[in-house]
Amino acid sequence: QDIGWYQVSYDGKTGYVSASFLSDTQPAVKEEKKTSEEVSYTGAVTTIYAQSGTAVSIYKGTDGIWRDKSGTKYTWLNDHMLQSEGGEAFTTYRPASQDSGLKPTGESFTVYRLNGTTEVLTPYSDGSYYSSGWIQYYSSEGGAYAGADGSTLYSNPPAPNAPEGQDNHGLVSQGSGRPVQVANLNGHYVDTAGVEYFPQGDGTFIDSNGDIFNQVW
Repeated sequence: QDIGWYQVSYDGKTGYVSASFLSDTQPAVKEEKKTSEEVSYTGAVTTIYAQSGTAVSIYKGTDGIWRDKSGTKYTWLNDHMLQSEGGEAFTTYRPASQDSGLKPTGESFTVYRLNGTTEVLTPYSDGSYYSSGWIQYYSSEGGAYAGADGSTLYSNPPAPNAPEGQDNHGLVSQGSGRPVQVANLNGHYVDTAGVEYFPQGDGTFIDSNGDIFNQVW
């Protein structure tokens, strides 16, 4: 006789359950749909390089953002240097080493940083120039040389440093808390070591190594 209750056993124990909670039909498994970011691309693609030399292809979306095949986003810091979402620095120049078999093709010459210090460049057989620290440089506009590390060297000595208080700023690194003072030299913000800093729209600065700084004054 169906009295509406059934004896059940589970995990070594016996009990009773109402028939209203039972069914002889196996319940359907509900599939969870995974959503992903839908991105349309313009067709523009470029190759960039990690500091290890690994090449990465990135693609420009119609939203103006560059991404690799895995969807990682990249931000341009200047014409030759980018930063990934994870903070890793990339350049448009393939890194080289002193053991790469390149040969000098001309005389070395002196160039200048914005802080007035000098560097010596030598032309090599790959069409680029290398500093004494084996940083790769390419000839740029106006007698400038753009480096694979994001730095820029100039054919002529820079103008004197901006006077104290004339568009100078104190910055503090978001990561390490390192303070630094930068001066505006001919439209470029540099510290006393010649490292260049790039102002962002949100009031922060990014240096040529990809570190982000807050402006404190």
